[in-house]
Amino acid sequence: MKTVAVIQARMNSTRLPGKVLLPIGDTNAIQMIVDKCKANKLIDEVVVATEPRSRDTIWKYCMKNNILCFMGSEENVLKRVYEAAEWRSADIIVDITSDCPFIDLSDLQRYVGPIKIGALDYASNVMVRTFPDGLDLQVYSFKALEELVRLTHEPAYYQHSGWNFVRQQHRFKTLNIYAEQAVNWPELRITLDTPQDYAVINILKCWLGSKPTPLQIVKFLKQNPSVLEINNTVKAKEPGEL
Repeated sequence: MKTVAVIQARMNSTRLPGKVLLPIGDTNAIQMIVDKCKANKLIDEVVVATEPRSRDTIWKYCMKNNILCFMGSEENVLKRVYEAAEWRSADIIVDITSDCPFIDLSDLQRYVGPIKIGALDYASNVMVRTFPDGLDLQVYSFKALEELVRLTHEPAYYQHSGWNFVRQQHRFKTLNIYAEQAVNWPELRITLDTPQDYAVINILKCWLGSKPTPLQIVKFLKQNPSVLEINNTVKAKEPGEL
């Protein structure tokens, strides 16, 4: 079975335009995520799923850096992810948004393993949020994604891919992965959505490097409360908000 990481990326964020290619030290959010996916032995292939308005930015960056890139619908993210996965003949999709540069894939087997043997259709840590915001991970079978596309007709839900499984979980075999107590901090923001988030992420990158564990991040921020204050008043995005 072929497992493909699909990284959703676009440039038209309203709160931090162009965020996915902004410099984070000597790298950027897309590259940080791609590097982690390529280094993970459970992932066979990595593709960035973007849209036509990013042709001169994300598309060009990917072409220059030998990263597979798919251009699909700007408004229908569900369709874009589906078509990117279909293009790469994926059996299992590891769905990651590009505002999660510190995504942790060390426990990916817990998500992928049950799907490979048919025990689950969808595994994630977002049905009940216990991990910090910015560690969102969703894994599902292509067969389940096909069914999800068939079931989703309301344009209001086209902005989501895997999250639609949460709405339709009564129709699928699903599992929520919970954080260990030491990193159970869903209010913590290590996502990339605003200038304040960008400042925090650059500090974390400077002190901890590109691949800190969630525990390392949590310990650092508890020891440095002044960093926490930078973005702790930022309101989380509503589903579908850019």
